[in-house]
Parts: sequence; structure tokens; C-alpha cells
Amino acid sequence: MKKRKNWIAILSVLVALSICLVGYFFGQGSYSVEQRESIKLRKIDISKFADTDLIKSYGQEVHEVGIYQDQLVYFNNDKLWKVDPYSKKAETIELNEIPEDEELLFLPEYKVEGVYEHYAAVKVIGDFKDRETLGTNGFTQKYYFGLVDLKSGKQIGQFVEFDSKHPDVVFDSGTFYIQGYGSPTAERSNEETVRSFILQIEASSNKVQKVLETGKEYERLYQQYFDIYKQRDELSQAEVNREKTKQILTTDTGYTIKTLKTNEKQSYTFPDEKVDYAEAYFAYSDEWIIEKLLTYVSPYSSAEMAENPDMEYEDITVYQYYLRNIKMNTRKKVNFGQTDPFIEEANFIRKKDYILWNSGRKVIKETVRGNKLYQDYFELPKNAEGARVLEKSDGTFYVLTYDTSTDKLLIFAEK
Repeated sequence: MKKRKNWIAILSVLVALSICLVGYFFGQGSYSVEQRESIKLRKIDISKFADTDLIKSYGQEVHEVGIYQDQLVYFNNDKLWKVDPYSKKAETIELNEIPEDEELLFLPEYKVEGVYEHYAAVKVIGDFKDRETLGTNGFTQKYYFGLVDLKSGKQIGQFVEFDSKHPDVVFDSGTFYIQGYGSPTAERSNEETVRSFILQIEASSNKVQKVLETGKEYERLYQQYFDIYKQRDELSQAEVNREKTKQILTTDTGYTIKTLKTNEKQSYTFPDEKVDYAEAYFAYSDEWIIEKLLTYVSPYSSAEMAENPDMEYEDITVYQYYLRNIKMNTRKKVNFGQTDPFIEEANFIRKKDYILWNSGRKVIKETVRGNKLYQDYFELPKNAEGARVLEKSDGTFYVLTYDTSTDKLLIFAEK
């Protein structure tokens, strides 16, 4: 029995030693990046069963196309379309007419503000012929705010009219809140009447329940939905893993990975070399962390600076990226070459063991194996603009883009 315990102790030491050796050898050197044009996607041309030719002509961008249960919701000029690209079914949703207004320019802009549950919030924006600058914040525009029930495919109630400078829209528990600066009614604001306001709108009817301009209730709603809401929105964009169970908290010297449910924390340090800015992000899984280090360097030598102490210059920003595996206790530099890492792009999706993202016209599936980062990619058409990588309800992914040479809205989906 004693011999058996000794063998167990020896094996434990050997296992621990092997882990340390693996961590040591894999911790040396750096990661290189290999790109391979190997992703196969099938093209779905939306224009074959829905109109797409005027999407860009009237100021709408691909990122403004709404998504509802894997269906697309967008304006083609003044026609609102709901399209199922996979069953190739499409329908237009009839909206109420916008009343003529002699103060407005002839062509308004039609945009999808967003999709909230089964509501599509739409806005029609008109420019005044005689733009009146109000203070230092520019001029207001005329807004017609409408709601569409995407289940029934019908507009709810009438448009709500107001003028404002860049209003904010929030949806919460069946109610929309619009915070603007201008006039909360159809009556146009001017230098004397312009003011801040909040419209409280019932989603089921699109009727204005309250117009608030001052007072305690205005302050409460502003704090709850716009001031604090913006802070909450920033927090929602904090660095969390795919399952939203862990969060990275970065400091000047390192970062902490916090398990949100248990509040358990693991801390890691950045390298000893001096850097001016550092940040950490989850990569291919919870055990992979990518570290971004920035250093600001003078373009001139100390001797040149001494000779010309009054010269004006801008620092050069030097980027460094490291990939850390917290399970294996390894940390190595990554040479990304001419391609920026996924964390520099706003549009990426974390999947199990890999990242889906796009860089320009390349749709990339990135993973790590051994000492290499593999970037399998698919290249979009030459004139593709505004690509968005999206995830379907079945877990597969697709890319939504617009071909400006043919005015076609396109989808490239997993086969």
C-alpha cells in the first residue's frame, strides 16, 4: 500500500512537470497567421424576389437593415419590405401616407430605426427648405415615427410627428421613449421655442401617452432611459465571453477575469515593458485571451529633439498583440501582418473555438492550432459594401452585403 502511494506521488510530480514543460516550450516564440481561401458560401440574390435597387440611393445603409426571426426588414425608397431570404418569400408592408408639407424638401429619407421584439420602428425624415440653425447644435429635421407589427405585417396607428436633432429611441416593456431637442409636436420649433422633450409612446397603438419637457418625471425618465441608459449600454458592450458568464476587467497593470455568477476572480499582469495603453479580450474560447498593447513613440531621436526643442510632431502608435492561454499558462506574441485582428472590427461573432468576422471584403473564420492562427476566408464580390456577419437562429452564419455595381442586396450563407 505504501509503494502504491509512492507511485501515485511520483506520477503526480511527473504530470505537473510535464505541464510546466509544455507551458514553457509552447510559451516560446510567437504565433504566425496563415490565410486560406477555403470557406464555401452560397449566394442568395434578394433582388430576384424583392426590390433592392434603391436601398443605397436614399441614404439607407446595410447596417440599418432590421432582422426579425431570420427575415430582413428594410426600405427600398419608400416601400417597406419584409423578406425571408431562405424560403424566397417577400412582402411589402403598406404605410400611411406622409402628409404634404410645403416647408419640407421633396425627397424624405425612409429608415428602419430598429426591430424590438415583433415591432419594427420606422422613421421618415424630412429636411426643411430653410434650415434654421438653432444655437451651436445645428438645425432640426422633421420626423415621422411609426411602428409596424411584424407578426401581422401592418402599421400600428398613425405616424407621430415632431422635429428634433438626432433623437434617441429606447424600448422597454411595451413602451417606446423618444428623447429629442426641438418640438415634440407637428408645430415646427424655432430659436425661441426649441426645447428638450421626451415622448412616451404606447407600442400597441403608437399613441403618445405623455409629452414631458420639465419636472421630476422628465428628470426620472431621462436618468432612467437616456443618461443611465447610455451608461448601461456601454456596460452591455463590456468585454464578456460568448455565454455572458465571464467578464474581463482591465487595469493599468493587468486584468481580471470575473465569473459573474460566483464573483470568482483570476488576475493576470501585462508584460513589464512600458506601454501607454493596454486592453484584454476573450478570443476563441474562455481559455484564450488576446492582449492589445499600445505605445506612443516619437518619430525623432532624442538628439533631433534636443536640436529642435520647439518642433511640432505627432507620436507614432506602435501596436503589439499577445495571445495568452490561461489553462496552459502560455503567452506569445502574434504577428498579424497586414490584417488587423478581429478585435479592431466592430462586426464579429464568437463561436465555440473560433471567431467569425469580416475585414473589408473578406469573411474570416479564425482559430488557433499549434503555433499558428488559421484564417479561413471567403472573399465577397469586388463592389460589395457594408458587410455584416450575422448568426441565424439555427446556429449557422450568413453575411449580408450590398453590391453597389448592380444595386443588389446579397446574402452569402453556409451551405
